[in-house]
Amino acid sequence: MTAGSGVIHAEMPKADTDRMHGFQFWLNLPASEKMQPPAYRDIQGAEVITVDHEDSHIRLISGSLGIGDTEVYGVVTSHSTRALIADVTLPESGITTLKIEPTLSAHAYVYRGSVNAGDITIASGVLACFGDGDALQLSATQDSGLLLFGGRPINEPVAHHGPFVMNTQEEIAQAIRDYQNGTLVRG
Repeated sequence: MTAGSGVIHAEMPKADTDRMHGFQFWLNLPASEKMQPPAYRDIQGAEVITVDHEDSHIRLISGSLGIGDTEVYGVVTSHSTRALIADVTLPESGITTLKIEPTLSAHAYVYRGSVNAGDITIASGVLACFGDGDALQLSATQDSGLLLFGGRPINEPVAHHGPFVMNTQEEIAQAIRDYQNGTLVRG
């Protein structure tokens, strides 16, 4: 979903199994794109790009990754933020090398197991910030899963209040007025 000029929505996931986990990413848009019309797209599991590379299994949701000699693109691509979101799983003692667009600020959140990125060990529940991307070698000390994500820094001021994210406090005040006046789109 792109909130753009404003959208009112609710999220009520329904678990169809005894186990479920989910992650939500909020991406800030550049000021030039903040007021675009809201948009939504439902992505089904079968649409997500999956790749087995070296010892890893990768589900590439958004952006692109260099996997081997190939650039692989996720089902979602964005032009300005270049958002990267990938779910990477590695078996115990598994190793993989992924190439990340050098202009992206890259991060990994390990949600299961423990992963080494170079000489850094990332335990379950820990977020690692890598800075500008390029090649990232990952190895697992046990069966592991991580979210690899990043985006192009937009280097603009950020103002936020509740669910509203803009560039100035004046824009925040206008967004609150729009909400109170009922002029946001319902989705």
